[in-house]
This record gives sequence, structure tokens and C-alpha cells, in this order.
Amino acid sequence: MPIPANFDPATPLKQSARLHGISVATACKWRQKLGYTAPREDLWSDDDVRTLKSLYSGHSAQHIAATLGRTVASVKSKAIALGLRRSTGQFAPDRAPQIRGRCQGQADMAAQHLQRFAPVFRCSPDGDADPKGSHFRYGNSVLTEAEMIERAERKGFDPDGWKRLAA
Repeated sequence: MPIPANFDPATPLKQSARLHGISVATACKWRQKLGYTAPREDLWSDDDVRTLKSLYSGHSAQHIAATLGRTVASVKSKAIALGLRRSTGQFAPDRAPQIRGRCQGQADMAAQHLQRFAPVFRCSPDGDADPKGSHFRYGNSVLTEAEMIERAERKGFDPDGWKRLAA
């Protein structure tokens, strides 16, 4: 099908497809044959990205979209592409340290270190899972707290490492 004389490549694709009774893909092919490239006004400038990063944690997507003059969907998709995350509380920073479960003593910290190598959990002396147990199950072994710390030290755990960081 030849390109009509009244075909304007600057007209949006859906509108020109409806006007000429063709598909959007055909209108796109006609644009390419005429050598037309659409102006990219939707690209994000460095200032827009900086504004998005500064506002994303504390404002709603609607407020950011209104500030930037964009749609809410484009703000959300750009935030996802940049890897931005919202704060979890009123005064929470974006990346608060995650303290999981029961990390109270040296044995618990050693158990957390050993979880890189095998499953570790508290258990009773016979090996049954018990969150308040006096022993630890490391892989297939049942260990006391002292044995757990010793095994973790052999695998690179430093129980006094926090003292050097605090100093």
C-alpha cells in the first residue's frame, strides 16, 4: 500500500492509524520510510532524576508526578528502574539495617555467621528444633554454645570485631 500524500509522520501513531484505516505497525513503517524520528521529550534529564531521588522516599507518587510534570506510572517505573525504595516508617532511612530474630549473644552471632555455610538453628540437646533451646543444630551436628563459637572462629568469625569498629 503506497503512503498517502496527506500522511503526516508527526501525528501520533494511533491517531494516524485510525485516520488512514491502517494498523499502528503500518503507520510506524511509513514513518521509517519517510525517515522521521519522533522527538524524545519523554527522556529523563539529570535534574529530573535528581528530583525523583530526593522526593521518592518522603512524598507520594502523585506529588512527585505533579512536580515533574509526568504521569504516576512513569514516575513509578523510573523509580523501579533506578532501584529506589520507600522509607519503612516516619523517620526511617531508606536502607535501615535488618536485625533478624534473636541476635543477643556471641553464640547467636556465631550462628548467624555460620548460616553462610549451612542451616543453623537452636535446638534441644537431642536435636529437635526449639527456639529457646540450649544447643544449636549446624547442618547435621548438634553443638553447644562453646562448640558453636569455636566452629565459627575456624570459619572466620571474629567475636571481638565490633570492638575494633567502635574504636
